[in-house]
Amino acid sequence: MRVAILGFGIEGKDALKYFVGKNTGIVVFDKKNREELSIDEFLASQGETLQKIEWVLDEKYLDAGLNGFDLIVRSPGVRPDLPQMIEAVKKGAKLTSTTNIFFEECKTPIIAVTGTKGKGTTASLIAEALKACGKKVCLLGNIGETMLSALDTTSDVDFVVLELSSFQTIDLHKSPHIAVVTNITSDHMDWHISQEEYEKAKEQLWKHQVLADFLVMNWHDETSKKLAMNSNGVVVWYSSTYSPETYMYMKENEIWSKDLLIGKKDELIILGNHNLENALAALVVARLIKVDIEKAWKGMAQFKGLEHRLEFVANVNGVTYINDSYATNPEPTIAAIRSFKEKKILILGGSSKNADFTMLAREIAQSNTYAVILIGDEAERIEKSLDENGYNKIVLRISGKPTMQDIIKPAYEMARREEVVILSPACASFGLFQNYKDRGEQFKDAVLMLKS
Repeated sequence: MRVAILGFGIEGKDALKYFVGKNTGIVVFDKKNREELSIDEFLASQGETLQKIEWVLDEKYLDAGLNGFDLIVRSPGVRPDLPQMIEAVKKGAKLTSTTNIFFEECKTPIIAVTGTKGKGTTASLIAEALKACGKKVCLLGNIGETMLSALDTTSDVDFVVLELSSFQTIDLHKSPHIAVVTNITSDHMDWHISQEEYEKAKEQLWKHQVLADFLVMNWHDETSKKLAMNSNGVVVWYSSTYSPETYMYMKENEIWSKDLLIGKKDELIILGNHNLENALAALVVARLIKVDIEKAWKGMAQFKGLEHRLEFVANVNGVTYINDSYATNPEPTIAAIRSFKEKKILILGGSSKNADFTMLAREIAQSNTYAVILIGDEAERIEKSLDENGYNKIVLRISGKPTMQDIIKPAYEMARREEVVILSPACASFGLFQNYKDRGEQFKDAVLMLKS
């Protein structure tokens, strides 16, 4: 069998390791060159097992097509409708992905989480809840180990929890027993051809469910309500306010599941009302699985959150610094603003994902954000949106390619005691940083330097 692997990022490497040793001829395709992909360093770290791999690289990597392959493995960043792929499928090739392979091979019950924001935290909360109840859990996908590398270990656990993006669900052929959707707004409009396609990509996660399966959704999310109408599984709703339709909800400061009191909001360590909703989603899963809900809640309540997601960095001269670098679109930045009652300074901007900044600008204008520091390619668009939506306080654009120390300096000079400085860019990181993790790490390093 001849296998083509398209894209040599994290999942491309995962696919390569999976297929090596299966008596296959493997060719890796990527538009980057050998140096950009650090292929020689990768091969050196893997020993002799990968030396016979063929490589088709650079911008013209698909010019010769994909003829002669039995299997084409698409990495998440590669669209499934490339003409060369479609042509190869017409000639008999099978198109798949690491996500599809995992769903086909994994025999352990899968709980899969998707959404525009909050999916990583929700997946982690589910894992913590189940672990607190004595269950063995494997947390995989974008947040944990790569899926295929962990396949052998999944037979030794009770549940697999997956965090999946629209890139991974867009061509999914199977659905999990429990699908969790945090919300569906708008994201990755630089990749998806339309909002409709983005929504359909998410919907693919639960499209193949049957009546014995469950779809856990946020009652306040209008897109979820619309898409739930086509569900084959049982839809279970959660909500931050009470409604007769909801299974898990808030009543003042208390968390209830129908007539069962589970806990209190202020027992949860992680910050933000949006994280309360993530916790409600995880509690629904715990109840559906029928574990000890009291133990599940205690396990979740102690969860301190994920790195780069409303992460407390330090308090410097009475000013709190928060790293929310994972916020790569406006919705999580809006959630970050709402998470702090204190006066705040926001650091926004980065590379484009074709986002609409209108709602974010309105939120900033209506909040007690008294200064906005703008960076990156999107700084001009954000500033224009702020102006159009009546924000009349401090807006500082830092042009060029500043260091993180350059970015933090004006915030440090402006901020006063009991105020908050939040890095929550609402944009991708490229151009100034390698990725959101690099951006967050540099922010934390720069903040800690202020203390020294």
